[in-house]
Amino acid sequence: MILNLTAFNGEFKKYRPKLSLYKKKYIQEITILGFRFFIIQIAALVMFSTDNLIISQLFGPNEVVPYNIAFKYFSVITIAYGILLAPFWSAFTEAYTNKDMLWIKKSMSTIQKIWLLVPLGLLIMILASDWFYRLWLGESVIIELGLTLSMALYAAVKTYNLLYITFINGVGKIQLQLIVSVMVVILNIPISVYLAEYIGIGSPGVILGTVICILAPMFLWRIQCYKIINETAKGLWNK
Repeated sequence: MILNLTAFNGEFKKYRPKLSLYKKKYIQEITILGFRFFIIQIAALVMFSTDNLIISQLFGPNEVVPYNIAFKYFSVITIAYGILLAPFWSAFTEAYTNKDMLWIKKSMSTIQKIWLLVPLGLLIMILASDWFYRLWLGESVIIELGLTLSMALYAAVKTYNLLYITFINGVGKIQLQLIVSVMVVILNIPISVYLAEYIGIGSPGVILGTVICILAPMFLWRIQCYKIINETAKGLWNK
């Protein structure tokens, strides 16, 4: 708050919000975009929240504990990569507005190369997982290797998806993402239950169901990014 007051009364005074700059014609556009982001966030929250519910109902509340521990352990990678990509959201917005597609292509290529460090980091975390679990929890909770590997796979897929999602969000072309997000939420529960209970994978099957649900649309995000960058996006790809 102090930094905002200082900045917008000093160096950035000319950018300070003013009622005189209010334009009614932009309300609908901004509101619709904000509402779409809201639905997407709710869909993501529902999808990841239902995993604990599924495990609790199928295998009992005790199985939720190792699941959450493994999830938090590998969240280190997803959070770190998310922090790395965060500045690119607004940077992609500015570059797209200025039609600087060359910069976008170079940035996407650079981030993809950086992502190659993610599997290496995940491999190290997998090898160190037993040691870390014992250091953190002692012998009170046993986490199976299958659950650890499933969480590592989830982290790999999620971070790879994050690059394309960041660009798509930055340029505001999220209509396709909205539709797919709602579909994924609907499909996540039956797929997770099928893998966990009927195939007999157990709690790792729940996160594998989520992996399938976020892996399948990944090809759509790649195609959409390619079309937007090359200015060939039409219809739903460009909304």
